[in-house]
Amino acid sequence: MRFFSAVDENVGRNPIAQAMAKASLRTAARDFRIQCYLYPEGEPATAYDTAGSLFAVALKLVEGGAYADRVGALKGAKSCCDQRLSQGSRWHTQDAAALDVGMQVAEEIIGQSKPKEVQQAWLATRTVEA
Repeated sequence: MRFFSAVDENVGRNPIAQAMAKASLRTAARDFRIQCYLYPEGEPATAYDTAGSLFAVALKLVEGGAYADRVGALKGAKSCCDQRLSQGSRWHTQDAAALDVGMQVAEEIIGQSKPKEVQQAWLATRTVEA
């Protein structure tokens, strides 16, 4: 599952490409939220890493103070992903609700942000992880 795609700068400025990227994010987020409740307990899961990256980008976008009332849901979902990654990335069904809410908040924040802001937040999270 991918939430972001690297594209040429000219493509990224195209309003149609931007709309398609937002639609793709909505679809991927919806699919992830559904899978949260259907994935079997104890199975190996790469979803923690992918979702954790999305939560990190959303948290970077809200550093300025916007969405202050929703930051807790994002931090909780990111913390859940980080904890499970450190424990071997096995799926735990009790994580589904936290990840679902976190994904809804992240989708809303990223969807309402300007593409350049999202790009800068994504690049900043890549720098931190490296």
